[in-house]
This record gives sequence, C-alpha cells and structure tokens, in this order.
Amino acid sequence: MEREDSGGLSKRLFTWWADHPAAHVLVLALLSALAVIGYVKPSLVRDVFLPPAEEETTPLLPTAPAPQPPRPERPNVEPFQVGGGDVVVVATSDDFFREENIRAIRNSVAALEDLPQVRSVLWIDSIPGLNLFGLPEPLLPRKNASPRQVEQARERTLENPLAVGQLISADGRTLLLHLRLDWFYATTDEAITSDLRETAEAAAARVPGADLQFQVTGRAPLYLMMAKNHVEDSRRYQIIGYSIMIITALTLFRGFAAAAIVAVAPAMGVFWTMGFLHFFDLQDNPFNDIIVPVLISLVGLADAVHLMVEIRNQRAAAFEARQAARRGVARVGVACGLTSLTTAIGFASLTWAHHEIVREFGWCCVLGVGLTFISVLTVVPLACLSPLGRRLHVGLGKSLIDSQLRKIGSVVAWILRRDRRIAWLAIAATVALAAVSLQLTPDEKRYSGLSDSDEAAQALRHLDRSLGGLEFGAVRVSWSDEAGDGELLNVLHEVDAALSEEPLIGHPLGLHKLLAVLPGEGPPAERMTLL
Repeated sequence: MEREDSGGLSKRLFTWWADHPAAHVLVLALLSALAVIGYVKPSLVRDVFLPPAEEETTPLLPTAPAPQPPRPERPNVEPFQVGGGDVVVVATSDDFFREENIRAIRNSVAALEDLPQVRSVLWIDSIPGLNLFGLPEPLLPRKNASPRQVEQARERTLENPLAVGQLISADGRTLLLHLRLDWFYATTDEAITSDLRETAEAAAARVPGADLQFQVTGRAPLYLMMAKNHVEDSRRYQIIGYSIMIITALTLFRGFAAAAIVAVAPAMGVFWTMGFLHFFDLQDNPFNDIIVPVLISLVGLADAVHLMVEIRNQRAAAFEARQAARRGVARVGVACGLTSLTTAIGFASLTWAHHEIVREFGWCCVLGVGLTFISVLTVVPLACLSPLGRRLHVGLGKSLIDSQLRKIGSVVAWILRRDRRIAWLAIAATVALAAVSLQLTPDEKRYSGLSDSDEAAQALRHLDRSLGGLEFGAVRVSWSDEAGDGELLNVLHEVDAALSEEPLIGHPLGLHKLLAVLPGEGPPAERMTLL
C-alpha cells in the first residue's frame, strides 16, 4: 500500500492533520466560541490584546497658554449659502413663471415652514437683493402680477448667478427647496421623506391650474435609502449566494450526504468570519454584509468540492471513511492551501487602494479566505467520519464532476506536458491586463449603489441632468496684498472658464459673477468695492 506520509514537509503536515480528528474538534470549538463572542461581546477578547488606555491621573502643572496668532477681524454680516439643506424638495413644472405656479409654490413653501420638523426653507425668494440700497427685492413677483411683471421676474431670476444653476435650472423647469430640519421633531423616517412631499403636494393642489410635481432627496433621505437598501441587499444576496452554493453542491454530487458536507463547510467559514470582524471594528463596512459572505462562501465551496471529490474516490477504492479522509486531505490539502493563498494575496492587493472602505474590504476578504480554508479542512474530514460519511458513495459515477473529469483529462495532460510555456503565457497575460487596469479611472457616483426605483435616487438623477448635481465643491484662490483687483478678476475668469469646460461641473459661482450683476456702471475692476 502506498504510504501517504512520504513526500515533502507540507504533505506530511496535512497527513498529520488528517490523523488527528481531536485537533479538528478543538479548532472547531475554539473558533466557533470566538466567533460567538465576536457577535455578542467582542470587547472580552479585544481588551485582552488591545487594552484601553488608562486615564491620566497625575495632576498637570499649570503652564502659560501658548501665544495665539491674531485672528483677522470678520465683518459683521450674515452669510448666505445656496445649499446645505438636510432635505431637498425638488419641484418640477413646465414653467414656474406662471401666476398659478407662483402661487402654488408659495403655498407649498408656507406649508413646509409650518411643519414642526422643518426649521427653515431656503429657495429663490431667500436670495438677498442685489441692489445698492440693500432693500429686499424678491425674485418671484407677488400675486396678481401682470404678465409684464412676470416676464421681468423671469429675466431677473435667470440672470441672477445665485439663482440659476443653484436653486433653479436654466430652463426654469426645476426648482429646489433646501430644508433645514429640527431633529427633535423628526421622530419617523416618513417625517423627513414622504410627509414633506405630501405636504407640498397638498398645498400646491389648492391652486387651480398649477402643474407642480415634487420629489424628496438630499443628505437625510439618501442616507435612509442607503441604509434600507443595505439591509435588503444583504439579506437578498446572501440568500442568493447560499442557494447557489447548495444547488451547485447537489448538481455536482447527486447525493445528499456529499452535498450537505460541501455546503456546511464554507457556511461555517462565513459564520467565523462575520464574528471575527467585530474584533477589528470592521463589521460596519458596507461591503461586508453583502459581498464578503457570498465571496468567501464560493471560495470555500471550490476547496470543499476538490476535497470531497478526492475523498469519494478513495471511498470508491474500498478505503474506510477515516482512511479515505486521511488520504484525501494529504493529497488535496496542499493544492487547496495554494489556491487559498493566491486568492488571499489577490485580495491583499486591495490594501493599496486610496479608499479606506476598499482597504478594509481587502483585509476582511483575507481574513475570510483564511478562516474558510481552516473550516474546509476541519468540517469536511469530521463530517466524513460522521454517519453522513457512510453514504458518500451515493451518486458516485453519475455526478456532473465524474462525467466531465473524463472529458477534460486529456486537456489537463496536454497542459501538464507544457507547464512552463503555459506559465509564461499566464504571466504575460497578467502583465498585459495589469497595464490595462492601470489606465482605468474611478467613476464613482453618489447614486451608483442606489436603487433606480427609489424616489431619492430618481430626484438625484434629475438634478444631475438639470442643475449639474447636488454636491458642492470649492476652488480656493488666495492672493497677496500686492495683487490688484484687475489681476484678481482675470484669474477668476480663467478659473471659471476652466471649470465650465468640465462636463461634470454644473454652474460655477464666483465673485466675478456677482460683480457682473451688481447695479452700476464702469469697469469691473473699479466696482470691486461694491462687493
């Protein structure tokens, strides 16, 4: 009989592991206990290896405060900001500059301001008047305005840089209401989403002939939507992943015993991994609940399938269950270890990413691949020694693997005869693909992971098309005291021209645009004092 303990150190190590089922039970119990602690109270283990820093009890001697540089004197003004609301109500219409629609939008704003959870509403009527006397000059005309006054209001609004592209679209069909919330009264999710839309719709409906439609988006609704989608996607994709795993095992082996063992092994690895993540405070990574369980379960399934195929072949060769498990682990364990190692190395490369979430995801996958590999080498041999192992021969010779192995045997033999050439070809392909991937640029959008059917995502996409988006960016321009006003304006014009050429940027807003619409005459450089 062939001695399976002959060979290299790695093979002898796996043979020793297969000969000691008591070690399997010990590892299974230890890792399962640690995983349970991770789910329940991870601080019991975390504080042992990373004890919390002790508070400083030694009284500090009084020291003189360090001299602080003088702060520049700030003007006594109330700043105005064209965004920043917790919730954004998006109102759309064929034409806002109609008497019915003007009355309807004013009714909606008044109704929203009366809600207890709404602290303030910022919209185009909140824009300060750009006149020499500082008198309030609303952009929208009052009720009973003549057609000429309405047309003047349209021109005045669409020429105001604080309005067009910021709070209203250039075509006058989309208008934004930025709502700041009083979170004390925001007691439900509906209070900051559907209740706001329904209140605005009901107020606008009281005006006959108005054609306003409302949607709700913004920071708070998008957060609620992402949290809801995360929970639903986590449940959905895990069910899909585990179903694929079970169906694949049943299809491959055509026997309940072999399929159950193959499915349980990676499932145990997932259980360990998700528990261990709590020890490193990685459980809140948005990738973990969705991608990591499915990914590592499929990696573990591949190892479990290879190990089960070899054990079944040994059982078919008239070896008893313990001897078949021993020979299977000794023969396939090294190959499974190498595949797990290369997989872990691939995921470890994600730790070089600039995005913290991606880096954490890489470490989570490395941890998951390692634990799943241990799970496969622990659960599969133990299960083969259990009563399930007595029926491993059921379906042997009729499974998909058995029939396909006979067909691809010649292909595998051809590859093994040309192993060096195939290896160099794989290396060249890897280098070529790496060169292509290095040319890729990130294209992450705010709604990339959002559902197409959700109201907040639909409104966000509409804002991308009509106003250039909802997010704000800033270009900081500083200058010395020697720089003149004319030079500053030239630089601002050049910056504005560069930003305007970028298709992903909506409507840049700068001091030079404000200066252009201020009343008065003369060269722009001489009117800088108006700012």
